[in-house]
Amino acid sequence: MVRSGVNVFLATVLLASPSLGAGLDGEEPAVVYNQEKGLWDRGSAKRFELTVDLVIGANDDEENEIFFGRLYDVALDAENNIYVLDNSCSQVFKFDNSAVLVQRTGRAGEGPGEIRDPMAIAVDAASHLYVAGDGKICIFDARGDYIKEFRLELAGRYIRELAAISDRVYVSCFDVFEQKVIHVYSVSSGRKVASFCDSYAVGQDVDVRIEQTFGGGTFSVGAGGLIYFSQNTPYLIRTFSADGVLVLEIHRQASFFHDPEVELSANGSMKFGPLTSSTSIVVLNASRFINSVKQTGVPGDTSTILDLFDGNGHLLTSKRVEQDIIPKCLDSAGRLYATDMGGDSPTVVRYRVLTD
Repeated sequence: MVRSGVNVFLATVLLASPSLGAGLDGEEPAVVYNQEKGLWDRGSAKRFELTVDLVIGANDDEENEIFFGRLYDVALDAENNIYVLDNSCSQVFKFDNSAVLVQRTGRAGEGPGEIRDPMAIAVDAASHLYVAGDGKICIFDARGDYIKEFRLELAGRYIRELAAISDRVYVSCFDVFEQKVIHVYSVSSGRKVASFCDSYAVGQDVDVRIEQTFGGGTFSVGAGGLIYFSQNTPYLIRTFSADGVLVLEIHRQASFFHDPEVELSANGSMKFGPLTSSTSIVVLNASRFINSVKQTGVPGDTSTILDLFDGNGHLLTSKRVEQDIIPKCLDSAGRLYATDMGGDSPTVVRYRVLTD
């Protein structure tokens, strides 16, 4: 484990590729490089449109009177009920598919079923709700009743993603000591059973404060349990089998994705400037997925770039949205749910996605 210089990080880490592990059946994982020909190059996709279908938390929503504070996550169950995590009140709001509020779950605290700083949620096939934060995962049944909880054995705090599949919970959280990002827990035992997905800084000379700030990323689970992981920065997408074997690496070189700005003061403290970073990845189907990039300029001036890829990692098209949105999940009808952090108060927006 190497920990030190800022200058080395800025000069070399952003250009370096992580070491490749063995692919499926002992083969080397495929590597795809996407050289930018222009942000609006459409490649083989002729259309990529998002049409608003539903908004939750709007100021004119008199029926529910819901005003969100800090939207951290959105999840869906098999019936397309919508679960929204508001970090500001440590609660998960459950809406039906028409956006009618039907349930609230959770509260701030340190007791059983309580979490002071919830960061991510997931819903399994049995409609059990998983809420992660404050160093633990709490599990609730479909009615919102507390079932159990277990502690996270991680040397990291910021949880970016959660997925519950059978008796396994997948957690995206950068562990500063292991330098792994994705961790797998057994629901029945509450113990960690595996960790995989190296931090970008493995083998590099990187100050630990920078690695903690830029390390990690989000993931989405596709067909066959394939895990699509999007690194925060630099731009890198990796796919893994369900047991953590690296299958594919996708590198994107784009003019809009600039090096992070880091200033080191005389007393050793650090100041981080505006950051362009990947914020989420969502699998549309077996042949396509979306990776989103947040681009921040002057205060209040934030846009989102949505890259559409095929299943082999080839960039199909790129779309800029003049909003601060983070795509979160897809329902059974193929509609995309995202948080919109712009406006007077954050909202959850459902989009119909049109591609060809």
